[in-house]
Amino acid sequence: MNTKTLKHKKQIVQTDQKKACIYYYVTRDSALINETLPAYGIEIEKKHEDIVVDNYSVCDCFYSEDEAEDLLKTLADYTVTPVCAEEVIEEILNDI
Repeated sequence: MNTKTLKHKKQIVQTDQKKACIYYYVTRDSALINETLPAYGIEIEKKHEDIVVDNYSVCDCFYSEDEAEDLLKTLADYTVTPVCAEEVIEEILNDI
């Protein structure tokens, strides 16, 4: 069963002066075969007028919710959008 929990929300003004919101979620998958612990991931959604216009997710990459939350906090602190999330995450992981 997959669930997602909203952890951060940022409002942005785009270059065309339209407002959008970036939502940062921790995802949890507890239905993995042969796994006793749930796996966690992240999801970032960009919404304009409550319509998802862009999305990025990485599933099942953490066995600790705290690790997923730490990465999400960093992404939210820098207002990382779905468009550049993959590149930013790669840079963060390369620095560890």
